[in-house]
Amino acid sequence: MRYKITCLKCKSARKVGIVRTDGRELIDWLDNHPDPQVTKIISGRKRLDDKWGWSCICGNNDIMTDQESKYIENKQNPSPTDIANVVKNLKPQKPKFAMEKA
Repeated sequence: MRYKITCLKCKSARKVGIVRTDGRELIDWLDNHPDPQVTKIISGRKRLDDKWGWSCICGNNDIMTDQESKYIENKQNPSPTDIANVVKNLKPQKPKFAMEKA
């Protein structure tokens, strides 16, 4: 499925594909353009609240919810206990990016 991601802070946009494979959802950076002067939205992931989070070079970033940032100690390799504690008390957070089918 293809989506247009728009930063609600600076209005930069990027088209991506979300590919489902082996029970996972992966981001296909369709333009495959690594230059941040051209492509402002540079990172993304599926958050624990089941919404997609993104990062823009303007500083807008919701890759992690506030709850994830607060309670997950090791952001790169979170412990199962930290993840379980966030999920147990999960509070969905409004995204800072628009994501519409393209």
